[in-house]
Amino acid sequence: MITEILMIMKKVLNFKFIYGALIVLGTSFMITSCGDDDIIGCTDPNAENYNAEANVSGDCTYSRDKFLGNYLGSLRCPTVLSILDNDSLEFSIVEGLDANITEDIILSITLNDFPLALAGTVSGDTLGIAHTLEDVTINDLPVVGSITADVIADGRGTMSTDLQTLSADLGLVIETGIPLVGNLSDNCVITGIRQ
Repeated sequence: MITEILMIMKKVLNFKFIYGALIVLGTSFMITSCGDDDIIGCTDPNAENYNAEANVSGDCTYSRDKFLGNYLGSLRCPTVLSILDNDSLEFSIVEGLDANITEDIILSITLNDFPLALAGTVSGDTLGIAHTLEDVTINDLPVVGSITADVIADGRGTMSTDLQTLSADLGLVIETGIPLVGNLSDNCVITGIRQ
């Protein structure tokens, strides 16, 4: 009889031990897994899709991204620089020289056989250009012909809500250095459809 009681006690103790061990293991598993879930998302606070809860870096989208690409459109200059007008203008917008500076862009455009690479920035939904190019050779200007001049570009542009059409006002000043001619300036309009 004592042996039977000892056997029953042994079984009860084994059950309690196993049950207790399972509770301890289950609790420790729940404690260690709680809060350790990977949340993939953009961890850069400068991005438009920043996720403050992300703990694993994912893809980030920056304001400039909506402007990057190749475009086909037109350039219209209403006064003295109307010689630059173009109804089949091809241009592109690329990341700035340092891809880590997420607001910088370069507008690459060719106007009457002279290529311009204009630096700019993007802030929110606005693209800004403020750049001076020195010693640019410009061919076939009215009255003066071919000259080497500084070109000052200053403008602002926006992207359509469907992210397909860029519209921008671009002030251009060509500092001719020719006293009788002076500076040639115009307020041009660029439109382009993303290709």
